[in-house]
Amino acid sequence: MTAIRASILLLLGVLAHSAVRANDWPAPITDYLQTLGAVESAPARSSLEPLFVAALAVQDHTMHIQDSQAWLETLPDAEFDELQRLLRGMRLSRGYDVYAAPDPEFFRQLSLDKGLDQDRAFFRRYRQSWGDDLLPTYLRQTSRVAPCVRYSEGIVPDLYLAWTDFRRAFPQAYVGYARQFVADLEETVTLGTCACGDQDSVEHELSGFLTLFAQSPATPGIVARLQQLEDDPEKLPVNCR
Repeated sequence: MTAIRASILLLLGVLAHSAVRANDWPAPITDYLQTLGAVESAPARSSLEPLFVAALAVQDHTMHIQDSQAWLETLPDAEFDELQRLLRGMRLSRGYDVYAAPDPEFFRQLSLDKGLDQDRAFFRRYRQSWGDDLLPTYLRQTSRVAPCVRYSEGIVPDLYLAWTDFRRAFPQAYVGYARQFVADLEETVTLGTCACGDQDSVEHELSGFLTLFAQSPATPGIVARLQQLEDDPEKLPVNCR
């Protein structure tokens, strides 16, 4: 047996082992890998929504808590490393920060290469909405457990406009996710708390939001919150304590 032939056989053995091992993972993981492979190998563009749904299923499974630990944390180091290698398009972390989430930039690029119009529009907004730390861009990490809200930086209204425009343009695409992100933004401006800045920054953001989106379902709550900040700001302080 020549050295070249031996190397080829060794490589084929490694690939075969990897393929078998991939099939040993829980169903959400194998479903994601199969869906990703189908998207990448398809000769024509197709919807990426089934792949995104599969990615969220992986997120749910790997972050499922049992006995105070996420499933991801229970894996031996070698299996965790293999899972990271297999799950292209997912970002995994364990240790001080434990998370599993779709990689915004991976999906944005995939939408440009393989997706439809609604996919490109969705993942452009998805990338806009999540920072490199996988925290929503309208939040900022602090020394406390909870992040603070970046009021008065123009981020919340920009995201709200982007996602409400998406829902109008593609009402049948990514319905649940887009609806929830809009609802989260509406809750953020309605509560007007946990601010990174001071009360003036919150009042400025909420007043500007009312001007831009007078027909938003959040309007009554924002009006009430502004009145509360004027009458009794200590009832619900703008800064989390």
